[in-house]
Amino acid sequence: MISADGTLNFIPNRNITIVSNKSRHEMRALVQIPIFPDSPIDEINNVIKNVNQTITSQFPAITQSPTNLAPYHCQTVN
Repeated sequence: MISADGTLNFIPNRNITIVSNKSRHEMRALVQIPIFPDSPIDEINNVIKNVNQTITSQFPAITQSPTNLAPYHCQTVN
C-alpha cells in the first residue's frame, strides 16, 4: 500500500483481518468548483450542464446525469 506521501507500506497477511470491496455498487464523485460571489451563476450553470451532457454521452458507464447541488442564484442580504 502506498501512503499519500508516497511511502510504500508493507502489511503482513496475518495483520489483514477485513477486506472490503466498495467498487461493486453505485459510485459518486464530488466536484467542488470555487467561484467568485459576483460570478454569473446562470452562465456557470449552463457551462456545467453542457459539459455534463457531453461527458455522459461519451461514457456508457455513467448511468445517470450528474446533480448540481447548488444550481440557483443566491441573493445576498444587505
